[in-house]
Amino acid sequence: MIITRYIEDLGKDTPVLKTDFLIVGTGIAGLFTALKASQHGQVIVATKKHIDDSNTGLAQGGIAAAVHEEDSPFLHLEDTLEAGAGLCNIEAVDVLVREGPDRVRELIAAGAQFDMKNGAISLAREGAHSKARILHAADTTGAAIRGALVEKCKLNSGIEIREDQFLLDILTDEDNCECFGALFFDAKKGERVIYSARAVIIATGGAGQIYKHTTNPDVATGDGMSACFRAGCRLTDMEFFQFHPTVLYGHESQRFLISEAVRGEGAILYNGEGERFMKRYHSLLELAPRDIVSRAIWNELQNTEKPYVYLDMTVIPDGPARFPNIHRTCLERGVDITREYVPVSPAAHFIMGGIGTNTNGETSIRGLYACGEAAC
Repeated sequence: MIITRYIEDLGKDTPVLKTDFLIVGTGIAGLFTALKASQHGQVIVATKKHIDDSNTGLAQGGIAAAVHEEDSPFLHLEDTLEAGAGLCNIEAVDVLVREGPDRVRELIAAGAQFDMKNGAISLAREGAHSKARILHAADTTGAAIRGALVEKCKLNSGIEIREDQFLLDILTDEDNCECFGALFFDAKKGERVIYSARAVIIATGGAGQIYKHTTNPDVATGDGMSACFRAGCRLTDMEFFQFHPTVLYGHESQRFLISEAVRGEGAILYNGEGERFMKRYHSLLELAPRDIVSRAIWNELQNTEKPYVYLDMTVIPDGPARFPNIHRTCLERGVDITREYVPVSPAAHFIMGGIGTNTNGETSIRGLYACGEAAC
């Protein structure tokens, strides 16, 4: 297969900006990395549109970590491996569950505020988890985390955030062995610009926009993955794309997520015949792993003329208080979650594959790293 190395030519008059660390993307992965990197040098964070444009701000349910005394990283690991159906990278899962609690504490120290109950962090349960271990901020957890990190980065004199920077190419030596920076299109100035850096970290998120229906914003087009691929990086497990089972049905391309946390609070799925169908697919019912619930819904839709199933949130005590964003958005779409079933269907949500890295985020090219959804 022939792959074009560069999609843009480098002009001799192309302006060059130098920094120690170049981070591409302003989701939780990029912003958290920026704060860490700023302890070791100057940082430029480049983002395709606005600093708030990422999947992070749309995340609702919460963040999973074994922070409760009755939970443990080992139990979290067991749950993850079970849900992964034998396909998980055990080393990566081990890092995730062991280091997760400390990273959550760092988010709290950075200003992220999670819901509290009786003086302790309120923990919810989601699909495939045997314990309640989901820290949340109502049903806008991602926005709460992003807001705290954005504020922290803006106050950090060692971090410069540059918006409207579209990633074009990763710049390497002739043998694609070492990375020296990246080429961007500056949409504000209408010109190309080179960022030269000791290390480049790709945190550009996912690629949900390749699908007709997705929960992802319009910036999720896989730019970082494709640029790294053209530079010679390996892409891994690209066939694995997670479809979230419960997305508010509509005719728009970007659809509104109905958090898995609502099923953790007791919401029930019914098919067009009014049958609670998940009992035929998995012992965990509505809290089965997402791939199982999504396939179950797809199977049910093959036997009906309706393009959706129903999610009953009326059974959740004080649902509007627990899920104010979902309640408000559903009302805007003509559905009252306190009285009516919510029409839902699966939609593309999260790419499990991405730029091949080790557990330190290193790619096959020296000086080039990847993290967050863009990495694998």
